[in-house]
Amino acid sequence: MARARYVSALRMTRESLKSSGEHLDHTMLLLSSLMLDIYEKITDREFRNNQWWTSHIDGALALIRFRGFEQFQNILECRVLSRFGVHHVTTCVINGSPVPDDVAAIKAYLVNCQIFPNLTSQRLDVLIDYASWQAKLRGKSWSGDECIKASSELDDRIQAVNQFMPLDWKYSTTVLEHHADRNFESYYHTYPDRIVCQSHNLFRLMRIQINDFLIDHCSRLSTHDQFLTLIEAARDKIRKMVSEICASVPDYMDCDGPARERLPAPQKSEAQDQGSNCAPDHGPKQTSHVHTPDHQADVHSLIFPLYAAGRAKAVPDARLWVIGRLHYMASHFNISDAECVAQMLERGADVCPWEAYALLGSYGFTY
Repeated sequence: MARARYVSALRMTRESLKSSGEHLDHTMLLLSSLMLDIYEKITDREFRNNQWWTSHIDGALALIRFRGFEQFQNILECRVLSRFGVHHVTTCVINGSPVPDDVAAIKAYLVNCQIFPNLTSQRLDVLIDYASWQAKLRGKSWSGDECIKASSELDDRIQAVNQFMPLDWKYSTTVLEHHADRNFESYYHTYPDRIVCQSHNLFRLMRIQINDFLIDHCSRLSTHDQFLTLIEAARDKIRKMVSEICASVPDYMDCDGPARERLPAPQKSEAQDQGSNCAPDHGPKQTSHVHTPDHQADVHSLIFPLYAAGRAKAVPDARLWVIGRLHYMASHFNISDAECVAQMLERGADVCPWEAYALLGSYGFTY
């Protein structure tokens, strides 16, 4: 049924484009292109680093160029335009291509229209810079020293933006008296909501990739002895980022602990009663309670950062813990994607985190 609707929507979009330009509803066509793009990426999870994979989002950009982004003026039009900006930047990050100048100009226009708050603008700027960093590395546009300088500066910038989040984007930390299997370290974080958690973890996994590149790049240089301090610092940063990602898990997945508050009211006390009798949960375990769709969505959003954490070579002890959490996520929360990613880690498949992100169908960031 969904595929039939998709084909029908494509046909209607083509017919609309054949109409006279004066009668086109550009905003609705743009929205249709974005919906088609999301559907394509969610249903067809084979990663495609080519023009076909970006056809709908490229078509949306062509529509904006045809109309002129300055013509998007009312609040609805600007919100659709902002959604396009986030989608396009995300696509560029996934396939390692630079963000077109047009998209950066659209972002600046929306900031001027006060559609993007300052924090959202800063985070999008970081993603744009990150996409450019990936593209330049892939195109071998930098010398060895330039690679190190650009990577270090980007890492510092991401850290700075993440440190100066507003108060309503802060999280609290609970230190545990006793270590438990469900915790990687003896503490966990509690976030205001999934969007805040996802944003923090997004920055962490980007920093993992940047510092992982620095370690690999500097280790290959004939003068690598000069960079031993930088390499050790990069390892420490990765260890910190991995621990922080893992610390975001219990608040959503530990139904006998902090995640109990996310259960439907009658089941909270049942989960509490069962908590003291539970065996270690690193293996398959069937749930005796139900989870709301929102709770499952919260948990699903952890798969991508957990994969990046489990893949980090600088923290080998995290891999088995992450695999155990993903198996538990699959059995306890009935999330099949978690099992697929756990098996990827078990096989030792060297799949780029952004490729795994595309495979999950977790296409859009929420801003």
